[in-house]
Amino acid sequence: MSVVRTSSHTSANRPAKDPNAGVKRFTFILLLIFIGFITVIIIFTRLGKSVTDDDPLLDPMANPHIRVQEDLMNDK
Repeated sequence: MSVVRTSSHTSANRPAKDPNAGVKRFTFILLLIFIGFITVIIIFTRLGKSVTDDDPLLDPMANPHIRVQEDLMNDK
């Protein structure tokens, strides 16, 4: 009994190598990094705004050293 071995690595089965594969990979990774960076900025922006909404230290009307006049149009 003879064993016939067929190789799956023949040149007929291999697709042609893409000469732009490195550029495509770099572009794809750069796009993923950009999307991740924008996502992190959006998350931090929303978290930062929600934390400082009711902070009395950031209210200029609560600071006795800042002198601002109330709107006089509402008093009339």
